[in-house]
Amino acid sequence: MKHIPLAIIIAASLAQTAWAQPTRSLTPDKMMEIGDASFGQKDTYTALEWYTKAYDADNSNLLAAHQIATMYDQLRDYKEATKWYATVVDKDKNKAYPNARLRYAHTLKLNGQYEEAIKQFTEVEKETADERTKKICAIEIEGARWARKYPEQPEPLVIENVGRSINSPSSEDGAFAATRDKIYYSSLKTDTLIYTAEAPEDKKTAKIYYSTRSSDGTGWEAGKEFNNSILYQSGFHAVQPAFTPDKSKFYFVKAKLEGNFLKNSRIYVANNQNDNLSNPVALSFNSNDYSCKNPQVAVMEGKLVLLFSSDKPGGKGGFDIWYAEINADGTTKEPLLVGGNVNTIADDITPFFDARESILYFSSQGHPSVGGFDVFKSKYSAGTYSQPENMGFGFNSRVDDFGFSINQEGADDCYGYVVSNRPGTISMKSETCCDDVFSVLMPNRCDIIANVNVIDEETKQPLKNATVQLVDKATGKVIDQQSNKEGNNYTFKLEPNKEYEVVAIKEGFDKPSSQTKLSTLKKDIGEVTKPVTINKETPLKEQLGLVVETYNAKTQQGLNGAEVAIFDAATGAELKKEKQDGKNRYVFPLGRDRQYKIVASREGFTSETRTMTLQQVKMGEMQKVYLTPMELPIFYDIFFDFNRDAIRTGAADTLNRVLASLQQFPNLVVEVRGHADAIGSDGYNDQLSARRSKNAIEWLVTKGIARERFIPRAAGEKEPRAANDNNGVDNPEGRQLNRRVEFKIIDAKDVKPTPTGGVTESGNPTTPEKTDPKKDKMSGKGNADAKKDKMSGEKNTTDKKDKINKADEKKK
Repeated sequence: MKHIPLAIIIAASLAQTAWAQPTRSLTPDKMMEIGDASFGQKDTYTALEWYTKAYDADNSNLLAAHQIATMYDQLRDYKEATKWYATVVDKDKNKAYPNARLRYAHTLKLNGQYEEAIKQFTEVEKETADERTKKICAIEIEGARWARKYPEQPEPLVIENVGRSINSPSSEDGAFAATRDKIYYSSLKTDTLIYTAEAPEDKKTAKIYYSTRSSDGTGWEAGKEFNNSILYQSGFHAVQPAFTPDKSKFYFVKAKLEGNFLKNSRIYVANNQNDNLSNPVALSFNSNDYSCKNPQVAVMEGKLVLLFSSDKPGGKGGFDIWYAEINADGTTKEPLLVGGNVNTIADDITPFFDARESILYFSSQGHPSVGGFDVFKSKYSAGTYSQPENMGFGFNSRVDDFGFSINQEGADDCYGYVVSNRPGTISMKSETCCDDVFSVLMPNRCDIIANVNVIDEETKQPLKNATVQLVDKATGKVIDQQSNKEGNNYTFKLEPNKEYEVVAIKEGFDKPSSQTKLSTLKKDIGEVTKPVTINKETPLKEQLGLVVETYNAKTQQGLNGAEVAIFDAATGAELKKEKQDGKNRYVFPLGRDRQYKIVASREGFTSETRTMTLQQVKMGEMQKVYLTPMELPIFYDIFFDFNRDAIRTGAADTLNRVLASLQQFPNLVVEVRGHADAIGSDGYNDQLSARRSKNAIEWLVTKGIARERFIPRAAGEKEPRAANDNNGVDNPEGRQLNRRVEFKIIDAKDVKPTPTGGVTESGNPTTPEKTDPKKDKMSGKGNADAKKDKMSGEKNTTDKKDKINKADEKKK
């Protein structure tokens, strides 16, 4: 089995075993036994915990130290792994662990300690008789030396973590750039360790997601599952998405893992139409005897081919890169090994072919690298590949970098992705435990971007909710049009050596005095050697008329949903009326030659009326109208004694306050909902809660409140406010909170404010009235039996139900 770079899987197998025996009573041997059992179950974190306890109990336990180093290594915590491998190498005088020095050297390199790593690889090279190990050491030494020789990145790059909308504290993989603004990827999507013994199956399974760039262009929307009902299969991870250039075929991988290790993976294909997939079909070259992964579609010499990596027989060692010509139905011909010096004796994975420049990108451990997996490139020409070149720092780091791809939309795009566990990831444990998707901006292949901001020509303030058109100056054709309801920023892609005009449109505004121009001519922006952003402001001139904004007088915030009517102040004639559900600004194209009366209203608020002077109208003074929210009363619950429906003394005090509120607000309609605790049968408690609701209503009706203003409801024991028991032990306080009647306003139309502004409550009416503890206690076998029957989940026979109901009725 091989480690899959989809370190997603590290988080997928984090089971936790519970041991009842206290640690202090266990011997170091017993702790090692527990650790071995956990490790056998692929429970790496629990195994690490017990190996560490065993070593703490006995520092001479070299096996425990070796197992700790191995666990940290597998969990990709290379700092801790290096420390523990050093302990093993130092204490292992009898060479009981001959592989420890090789892993020590490797983790040193992954920590960027190249000088010491070279020394340790050289020592291993001298000690070992295994020819493959000698070759691996030579490759690693060459990579460490190369890293020291070329410590700077070879070209300008902007590499950023794409953020928490896509990346999670577990791991992501298989970033596929559908466009510059849309990405497909795979993820476990978890923020905590997944305990496999407890978690639902779909919560410990990696799935495929997609995300689109946010409207302001600065980030990404939260990832959404992609065809989960089609792709998900219990026990398998759906990962590593890829499309054909026309998006008609979709390829992905189903991976079966044991712990952190790949047991088997297969490549599938499905038809795709507007992101709706057909049932996927496994490609014929898959097998139980080897794994296939990392599918990518490429156009090579006019043919559509599928690139992938596999450890199938016929390769050079480990995972190798293969290709297969794609048939019309999405299946493939027999795969062939990619030629030249691309493949090595170690793992070579994640191929990506950039058809614009005929370059194959891939990641490898078998070519000299600065870390673990490094990104390499090889030029393709007439069926041959050039000697692979390390892409250098930036593209690569001291740890693993793979899945490098470039956006294939647009001839001059310079945007891509790399998957890496480099520092800067959103990690679940150590800083290098888990893989994230990073964006890669390459200034040598760049778009020209125009950021246009719409402003008010007079005030220079931002204007939201406009529509902006980008016009080709030479042809007069509108080549792009955007709207932005939330802001005033618009982003356009421009072509080089062209001139454009910007046209902004917004209701209530006219075109500005002069037109906004954009130019990508060399004389205006110079030589394009890095990403170019052109920032422009385009103004709009407000039309002559009346502008009104509505606000909440209490919060001072804008108030949407109001209705504003404009009247001629002299004649009283209504001129305009408008209701805005989505904004609080109203523009009325009216002349500035008369006085106007403004009336603003909204349900639940007091209406506001004002008259503008002629001077205010002529100056175009904007009117801010503040509406005062109407105050409604707050109703509190009343509580009941155990198995009683009568209104007790304390409850009457609360009902008096309810009565006062209902008298003050004569148009309120109130729902009166009765509740009971969990003692007794459902049927009995439903009846008891109904009687409590009825008695509360009757109390208020006798005080003069119309019956039709109440809607009785009985919830029984179905809506507890507190637990009726705590782990099977009776909870009298909780049951008291559940024996209640609630009042809820369900209709407040035409409510008028009162001079006092509402009802003032005193004291703390939410505290239940005191009860007779003797009445509240549960006692007798009947109550216990009723509760046991309700919690058992067993189906009662008719006779059994009848007996319980009769016992309840007798008891209550």
